[in-house]
Amino acid sequence: MKFEYEIKGVILDEFDMQRIKEYYEAHCTAEYLMENYELTEEKAVELGYDVRRFMFKYGYDEEYAIEEVMKEEEL
Repeated sequence: MKFEYEIKGVILDEFDMQRIKEYYEAHCTAEYLMENYELTEEKAVELGYDVRRFMFKYGYDEEYAIEEVMKEEEL
């Protein structure tokens, strides 16, 4: 079975859709980080991906994952 989705003339496969989901989640977290910490957009996005990896790998909720990433980054 093939998972595909067509939008605006572009056909996305399941891997494209997964990358879009990861991008969206990391950027939502980055937005929160920029609102609550003095970070550049670039650093916030980098940390947003790190937070999401911690959430996935360890089953942390977002707040705890942010705390752990910020400790690791010494921020």
